[in-house]
Amino acid sequence: LNQIIDQLPGYGEWKSTLVSIDGSDQTHEVFYRNPLDCLRALWADPTFAEHMSFAPEKRFADALKNIRLYTEMKTGDFWWDIQAKLPVGATAVPIIISTDKTELSQFTGEATAYPVYMTIGNIDSHIRRQPSRHAQVLIGYLPTSTVEQGDLTDLALRNAKARLFHAAMRAILEPLRDAAAAGVHLKSSDGAVRDCYPMLAVYAADYPEQALVSCTRYGSRCPKCDACKDDFSSGKAGKARHPQESLDAIREADELSKVSAAPHRRNPDVKRLPALYVPKPFWEDWLHADIHQAITPDILHQLYQGMVKHLTAWARSVVGDEE
Repeated sequence: LNQIIDQLPGYGEWKSTLVSIDGSDQTHEVFYRNPLDCLRALWADPTFAEHMSFAPEKRFADALKNIRLYTEMKTGDFWWDIQAKLPVGATAVPIIISTDKTELSQFTGEATAYPVYMTIGNIDSHIRRQPSRHAQVLIGYLPTSTVEQGDLTDLALRNAKARLFHAAMRAILEPLRDAAAAGVHLKSSDGAVRDCYPMLAVYAADYPEQALVSCTRYGSRCPKCDACKDDFSSGKAGKARHPQESLDAIREADELSKVSAAPHRRNPDVKRLPALYVPKPFWEDWLHADIHQAITPDILHQLYQGMVKHLTAWARSVVGDEE
């Protein structure tokens, strides 16, 4: 029995590596396990067999197919668009990544952890959202060590922290990026082997992390469109941002930083750009990845807390504080 159990796909062993950023001698430790091992384990888990999808679908509410229904990820346009870019017979694996820096306890000297979780859009949403089903797999811990400021300006320090984040994420997600280009054979619990391509589909995070992940300036730019701070409350829809536009802004920031008077201080003109100075975002060479499209709404902070704040102000203006 133990031998049979040992043959079951596992989630891989934990490893660690050191990452650093240009211009600093500091190294930071990253703990991770191979996300491909975790993907294989999810794919082969028999408890998900009845809740897996391997191809996109279109569903309609009427016989004439005029009213389209959107339920699971497979019913959306994203999966259809990705499928059209893959080889014939290939299977798309929508990768869902989430991160959230967490304070461990009030009694641990303000110790924090920065976990990275992964799941896949092939598993039905009502299943993968249940903690008891263990469809969300812990694949790594990002560094929480302090970046020494030294002679860095506050802006340069923020950029250094952003570069550290992306360097660590790149180290953790490297196998998935490679598999997105070359494909990987995955065996499901029914014994079928499919030619699969892991595609970055969703990145779930709160607004500060949305800005960090998409290399967007926090508080002054939208991580999904070209709206600036002054446009946030206008009700106008901005133009969707494209990863290449962000990469072009990063390249411009790189050129401006090279002509700075001091190497450890960023050129003031960099601040006017919409992107953070992160020379190599983790999503840069992930085939077909659109980080701006992948950003999902932060339901708690942006909708529940954000809208309630506005609703309260509107109610006060209508009925008065006494009511």
